[in-house]
Amino acid sequence: MEMILIPSGAIVLGLIIGYLLRVLYAKSNAKSAEHVAERIINEAKMLAETKKKEGMFEVKEAMERERKEFERETRERRQEMQNMEKRLLQREESLDRKLDILDKKEKELAQKERNIVTKEQYLDTEEKEIAKAKEEQKKILERISGITKEEAKKLLLQSLEEEAKKDSAMMFKKLEQETREQAD
Repeated sequence: MEMILIPSGAIVLGLIIGYLLRVLYAKSNAKSAEHVAERIINEAKMLAETKKKEGMFEVKEAMERERKEFERETRERRQEMQNMEKRLLQREESLDRKLDILDKKEKELAQKERNIVTKEQYLDTEEKEIAKAKEEQKKILERISGITKEEAKKLLLQSLEEEAKKDSAMMFKKLEQETREQAD
């Protein structure tokens, strides 16, 4: 029986040793698997951190590009606005100058109109005075000369024509001179 016991003991001992080896091997594999898993997790963490940093760097670069583009567009728009403002100011100044010129011309025209009205009034007065003087001369001539009315008319007309020609020539020269002065 000892013979049976020895092989059976050896079998049981082999089984126990096998079982223990298997447990040790499983523990070893588990620890190895844990190490591998831990190493994979660490590598994944490092890779994730690297990707995160790369992503943040790309985001920062994209943000910087967008900021620079925005600043460039803002500068361009600001420059356009300044150019438009300059053009508007130039147009406004031009319109102001034109308005000033028109105001000046309007005042000059108003003054010329007043001068013309004054001259017309003066001419009307002169015409009335000439007619009055003509009538007085007619009466005087008729009294003094004792000539016929027709003859007196003829003499008076000649006298008045000469006087009117002189007065007209003087008035014409005066008006012409004033017109030239105003035109200058």
